[in-house]
Order: sequence, then structure tokens, then C-alpha cells
Amino acid sequence: MNTHHRTWSVIMLIGLIVMATGCAAPTATPTATSTMTPPSKFAATLQATTGDATPTPGLSAGGNIGGTGGTGGNTGNTGGTGGSTGSTGGNTGSNGSNNSGSPTEPPPLPSARPYVVKQIETLGGEVISGAVCNLTQPFIVTSATPHVTFVFSFVPQDAGHGKVAYAYSIKSAGESHDAAGTYSLNPVSTDGTLQLSLSVSDHVVFKGFDGNIPNRYKFNLVPSDSTPCPPAP
Repeated sequence: MNTHHRTWSVIMLIGLIVMATGCAAPTATPTATSTMTPPSKFAATLQATTGDATPTPGLSAGGNIGGTGGTGGNTGNTGGTGGSTGSTGGNTGSNGSNNSGSPTEPPPLPSARPYVVKQIETLGGEVISGAVCNLTQPFIVTSATPHVTFVFSFVPQDAGHGKVAYAYSIKSAGESHDAAGTYSLNPVSTDGTLQLSLSVSDHVVFKGFDGNIPNRYKFNLVPSDSTPCPPAP
């Protein structure tokens, strides 16, 4: 009987020890594996095709990125400044295009101003002289040679261009000339001097020759306050 009681006492003691050990042991907490993705380096993702900004979920866009300046300028800065930069570049291009238009035309020639003829070259012993009171009205220039004196007759089409003709003959030599062509005037100095250049086709008959010979000639028209001219209308 005593042996039986001792056996049950030992069993109960072992049970109490096991229960006490179980209560004292810490409860294991399962470790949670984080699945969160770290925030993006930028607060928005650019859409290259539209230039808009789409906010990343869970983050504030903080304003538009600028859409790379509307694809027209340098890379945009945060806050849409890139778009403004692109527009400025476009305007600058337009201004440059406008400023690079056609070149400025020279001022019109003063038509109603007196000029005196100044010889600057020779065809062979001639001396020319004359005066011009109005570049838009017909005028003549005299050419005197040892054998003949004749005139260049100028008929303006405007103050800077026109037609010219001359004709003469030297009977003793059996020589004749009949020429017609055009002329033009251009400024050559700051004092208002103009250079008249003419180009004609001269029909020459001389010692069996009968044909046309091209001829070029030029002289200057110098402003002159002493040249007598009727007052301008």
C-alpha cells in the first residue's frame, strides 16, 4: 500500500515539473518577412510620349517634373520650369529668323542734285565734259577727239539706270559708229560721287569691216554746287 502511494506521488511530481517547465518556456513569435518596396528615387514617373507625370502610388508627386521642357528645350527642372525654358528657346529662334531677313537696300540716289562730269579713263585721246542737273531727266556728255566731237545721249529709266546711245563718223577715214546700250549709276565715295558705267554694242564700219563691237566705258559724276541748273520743281 505504501509502495502504491509512492508510485503515484512520483508520477504526480513528474507531471507538475513538466507543466511548470512548459509554462515557463517563451512562446516563439513567427518572423515577418517584409515585402515593402523602398520608395522610388523620384516622386513621379515621366511619360515620354505625353510629357505628363504620373504619381507613384503611396507617394506625393510634389508638382509636375516639367515634361522635359515639352520636348523642345533642355531637360526640365522640377516645377515645370523645363517647359518655360523650351518656350524661350523657340522664341529666340523666331527672333533670329526675323532679324536675318533680306539685306537693307541702299538709299535712293538724289535725283535733283547738280553733278559735273569727271573723266577717269580714256579710249584713245578723247576728252569728255558735261553736267547733269537731274538724274531722272535726259542728259548728254560731250566727247572731243582730235578727229571728231560727238555726244553720249542718256535717257534715264529711273535715277540709277537707263539707256545710252551715240553716233559719229569720220568721213576722211571712211569710218562710222552707231552704238546703243544701257548704263547704271552707283555711289563710289562718301561725298556723294557716283560712277556711271555704260555698255553698248557699236556698229562699226571701217576699212572693209562692217559689224558690231561691244564697248564699255565709265566716268564719274561729282556733286557740284557751282553748276548752273534750273531750280527743282
